[in-house]
Amino acid sequence: MNYMNDSFEFFKKSHITCVRVYFYWEYYEINQKAFCADLENIARAAEEHKVECIYDNHQWNCCSLLGHGHGMPNSRFSKCDNETRKCHEDPPGKDLKEFWKEWWNEELKSNEKRGWEAQLNYIKTIVKQLDRFEYTHSFEVLNEHPVYSRNDYSKIVQYHHYVIKGIREDTDKPLFFYLSSYRGTSW
Repeated sequence: MNYMNDSFEFFKKSHITCVRVYFYWEYYEINQKAFCADLENIARAAEEHKVECIYDNHQWNCCSLLGHGHGMPNSRFSKCDNETRKCHEDPPGKDLKEFWKEWWNEELKSNEKRGWEAQLNYIKTIVKQLDRFEYTHSFEVLNEHPVYSRNDYSKIVQYHHYVIKGIREDTDKPLFFYLSSYRGTSW
């Protein structure tokens, strides 16, 4: 049984013409070779069955280090008290809030590389790999990121401009931006 091919065959038979494909920076950092092979298999199955794909740079509840989430790699959390974290627990809200504050302020680094720069390099790897496929429809820059302060919206705009400028060097396919979910207490 070929799960990928069977899935896209099912999509085609069901008249599904476009699917959203999550990809996770955390997985990429754990095993880049397997990550890229999986994306290649998805893109090839999509081509064979003529089903368009929107590739979604997904983060859900941040990362596994803070709880049961996926997306952002654990290497971005050098400032957090990593020893107290356990997978499959709800992430502490104060830790998520602090992470996103540091992310939008470009304070997170790994190996002396700024977080935004590291993420852009990661996204560009995916774009370069998938852009050649006809049924690669588009890319989503960062999915469902929370916002804890109204002041962060101007920083999110700066982040989007930075990432768009970098991605546009490698593709002219559409880019998606999912809404930011406000988690502050009041406006």
